[in-house]
Amino acid sequence: MSQNEAYYDTLALIEKGQWCFGSMDEENEERAIKAAKALALFARLNEQDCDGHPVSEIIVDFIANLMHLGEAINFRVLDEESAVIPLVRIAAVHFNAETKS
Repeated sequence: MSQNEAYYDTLALIEKGQWCFGSMDEENEERAIKAAKALALFARLNEQDCDGHPVSEIIVDFIANLMHLGEAINFRVLDEESAVIPLVRIAAVHFNAETKS
């Protein structure tokens, strides 16, 4: 499944425990389930919990809202030089460490 084929119903299936994660290890599967549950709740709060809402759109909206939260609590979200979220780079390091076999 490509990111263009993943819709809200994918999150709902994961949330209900009806999703096959394939060869993903147990710890990373649990991480994915927690993220899906949080994203599904966010989608419901924003009325994006119906067929046709791509997961990619829900994720983008969630990240934008996290950026608004960061601004509200005086947490520097953007790197002034490159306008790239430094936290995403750190998260990528964590992800890569957690997915190495």
